[in-house]
Amino acid sequence: MKNVEIKARITSEHCEKIKAFLDAQPDLEYKGLDHSEDVYFNVPEGRLKLRRGNIENCLVAYQRINTSIAKESSYDLAWLKGDGDTLLNVLESSLGVKVIVRKKRHIYMRGTDKFLLDKVEGLEGHFVEIEIRDEQGNRNGETMRQDCEQWQELLEITPDMLQTHSYSDLLERVI
Repeated sequence: MKNVEIKARITSEHCEKIKAFLDAQPDLEYKGLDHSEDVYFNVPEGRLKLRRGNIENCLVAYQRINTSIAKESSYDLAWLKGDGDTLLNVLESSLGVKVIVRKKRHIYMRGTDKFLLDKVEGLEGHFVEIEIRDEQGNRNGETMRQDCEQWQELLEITPDMLQTHSYSDLLERVI
């Protein structure tokens, strides 16, 4: 699977403005506020994380370059039943934990596309993520990038707000 995504650091006022805008969009479905924990594991290449939340529980392996512009990622995802405690124990004992990211996340969906408003424990500010996703292998990468950039403009996300790195990288710099 692949997606094109951006992440931006925003103020609490901008976050509220974006939330109101997303709430008003008839083609978006609000999934709720997820209190999640992403456990990143030590792997030789790419990233592997176990997401444990009250809405989303999954194991995700992905590859992505660190750049601030809309970037393409390739990923494999396995949805979990339950909280993944057993899987966490197996991965932790075999790979070791790299970093844990705890966040409160408002989740909006349009088809497979995701719009996320995050408050990450240990990081200043709020964040917005736009993920234009292709789970069936039938969307053009350039069209996905254009969709992402269009949403970026609609949400008034300027280039200086864009983040190059994942939350795990940002937290490792803080710790």
